[in-house]
Amino acid sequence: MSFCTGCETHVPCLELVWKQTGENMQVYNDRLRVEFSYSQEQSFLKRVWQWFNQSI
Repeated sequence: MSFCTGCETHVPCLELVWKQTGENMQVYNDRLRVEFSYSQEQSFLKRVWQWFNQSI
């Protein structure tokens, strides 16, 4: 659920759409979660790689 400032009520995310992309809020939020998770994973792997190289 999300709050719609247009109708001033709570509505399901599937009913809200980003005007610029045409994505509904659920798809948009899911995509952001995946991108954030991937960037966190890459950041962790980069730190491990740097630590490993410094240890040698």
